[in-house]
Amino acid sequence: MKMVIEHGKSWIEEDSWSEKNVTRTQYSYNGMFLFNVADTQESRHRCAKYLLSLRKHEYKYMCFFSKNEDVFEFINWIAANKYTFVDNSSILDLKDGAYDFHGNLNEYSASFMYRIYDTRIVNKIISQLTSHGIEIKQD
Repeated sequence: MKMVIEHGKSWIEEDSWSEKNVTRTQYSYNGMFLFNVADTQESRHRCAKYLLSLRKHEYKYMCFFSKNEDVFEFINWIAANKYTFVDNSSILDLKDGAYDFHGNLNEYSASFMYRIYDTRIVNKIISQLTSHGIEIKQD
């Protein structure tokens, strides 16, 4: 499968932090939503980081933020420390053709967000969580 990253139309909106107008552009990957990028240096650097993460994980998923870049190392770390999710019912959401695996932990402030484009990775995440006795509910 050919990997195609494309950008959509841009639009202008007020940035709530700076209270200035910024131009945002939506990026997609093989027709699935990736992220929106503002015309700021910080946003462009974040975009580059996300694209490197997507490439590193063979275009199957990317890490927006987490203690571990690798989703399976993160799950092993959670299990090894016997940590629990703040809310098991909303940590895996299907949005715009991709799954978001996201949330936080009760015992340790470790918010995380991974966007997953391969259902086999989603199934592996569910399997790994289940093997560690961690149940999740999908939306």
